[in-house]
This record gives sequence, structure tokens and C-alpha cells, in this order.
Amino acid sequence: MPDQRYQHSATTPAPIHEVWQVLEMPTTWEAIPGVDKVVDPVIDESGSLLGFSFESAVGGRRYNGTATPAGGRWGG
Repeated sequence: MPDQRYQHSATTPAPIHEVWQVLEMPTTWEAIPGVDKVVDPVIDESGSLLGFSFESAVGGRRYNGTATPAGGRWGG
């Protein structure tokens, strides 16, 4: 399967440490279009989300994917 990369920008009045804290939760990603279900999240000993597998439905078909952050961490 070809490699797909996505980037999205958003603004929020929340402090940056709170934003990264929420992005470390697998359920946050299920609320983002394109990720219907997070499967097998990889969380390190400090509680940081290192990546996850996910399921998506497009055009009546199910697809599986893997999400990993650039540089090994989501941020913060």
C-alpha cells in the first residue's frame, strides 16, 4: 500500500501542554476524520503514545493503517 501522509493545522486557546496531553490519548484520534477505530495503541512507560494501528471505512470498504509520529513522539 502506498505511504500516505497527512498534516492539519488548528487553533485553540488551550495551553500547549494540555493539547499534547489530549493527543496522547488514543480516543482523541478516533474523533478525527479518517480514523474510525484505534487498534493496538503503543504507549511507553511514561504514558506517551508512540503510535497505533487503526481502521477506516471508505466507500463501503474497510482499510487498516498505522499511525506513527514524525520523530517518534507526537510533540510536547
